[in-house]
Amino acid sequence: MPYLYEREGTNCENLLETHAFLKQLRSHVDAKYPNRMLLAEANQWPEDAAQYYGAGDECHMNFHFPLMPR
Repeated sequence: MPYLYEREGTNCENLLETHAFLKQLRSHVDAKYPNRMLLAEANQWPEDAAQYYGAGDECHMNFHFPLMPR
């Protein structure tokens, strides 16, 4: 998710464009495909990755690589 959009001069993480797109995608999925979910793949610190939930209007779930067993 962090690199869905790129903007020069940023690290491309948590850009407004990314969140706007995710809100539109979530709205579409909820309306057209009930009982489906969006899973974010954001290899970031938890507080940064949590931003991809939005206000409950972006991704449903998010997995965090460092917490996954190796």
